[in-house]
Amino acid sequence: MNTHSVRGITKVAALAIVAILVIVVAGALFFSGIIPLAPVEEEAIPEKIVIGGTLGLSGKYSTEGSMSLWGVLTAVKWVNEVNGGIELSGKKVPIEFKYYDDESKKENVPSLYERLITVDKVDFLLAPYASSLTFAAASVADKYGVIMLSHGGASNIIFEQGYEYVVQVLTPATKYLTGILDMVKELDPDARKVAIIYKDSEFPRMVAEGAKDHAERLGFDVVFYSSYPADATDLTPLLTDMATTNPDIVLASSHFADGQLIASQMAELNINAKAIGITVAPALPKFYEALGSLAEGILYPGQWEVGVKYSPSAAEALGIEWWGPTQDEFLDLFKQVTMELTGEEKIPSYHAAEAAA
Repeated sequence: MNTHSVRGITKVAALAIVAILVIVVAGALFFSGIIPLAPVEEEAIPEKIVIGGTLGLSGKYSTEGSMSLWGVLTAVKWVNEVNGGIELSGKKVPIEFKYYDDESKKENVPSLYERLITVDKVDFLLAPYASSLTFAAASVADKYGVIMLSHGGASNIIFEQGYEYVVQVLTPATKYLTGILDMVKELDPDARKVAIIYKDSEFPRMVAEGAKDHAERLGFDVVFYSSYPADATDLTPLLTDMATTNPDIVLASSHFADGQLIASQMAELNINAKAIGITVAPALPKFYEALGSLAEGILYPGQWEVGVKYSPSAAEALGIEWWGPTQDEFLDLFKQVTMELTGEEKIPSYHAAEAAA
């Protein structure tokens, strides 16, 4: 497991920074409003603010984890280099992000978060990517009373345990696919049959349950509802069975690798529908790079996209204070960060934006 420390996003006395970060998310990275920080005694002002966390920089979540890291470091860059730090009682304090590679394994998470709290002495925690890993970190954060922000763990179950120190900035998992169903219901009242498939792990399972409940509530017929193993490498039998139900709408609850597999094998089997929705995968540039034209026409839920309308002028019109980068600033800084780390300029997905927020 690798350890890293980067000057950037971390510690504003816990509650204060959470207030900022949570409100920031309302603008999906473009911090649309902010709660003023309470006055801090001069002798209590830290030299730096440190946030600690883990991300899957290797293993099955490495695509999403890397995108999340780049987003966090972009926020760090803006806070420190553009804004000059976080202002506490007239003093600008830089932030730092202390992170470890959890290898996308939930069994690695508890000990790493214990280390961040007890050895590294971070003031605030950023959750891992993926619901199962976030769930593993949540009990540690709550045990030590350190606030943890979840940016990539959307499962409702995490927030049904009574934890007092875990907050979330993204859509609850049960709501991820409901918008697609609402849209189809409005645009094509003749579409009736829905097929739902999902990876057998925490987040996809919760997304599927929410989609099924919402579909039935809207009057759709759920004609196929099935899971597949988390380590599946061939979904042809499942997709073939699904196709026999002739669904109007196909919804797949996945992460990146299996979402890409679903899209690819549906094309190979010539399975079409009036609407196809897949979680996570289509939001990432690698999806289109791998599938080309086969990626076109696939719907997906997103927390943020390039081209969103949030801006200082929009915030002013709503009477909300603006704090944070504009979209152009974020894109420019993100390219700088990815060029420094990878030698290439990357385009951010919503995973980067929600982590930065």
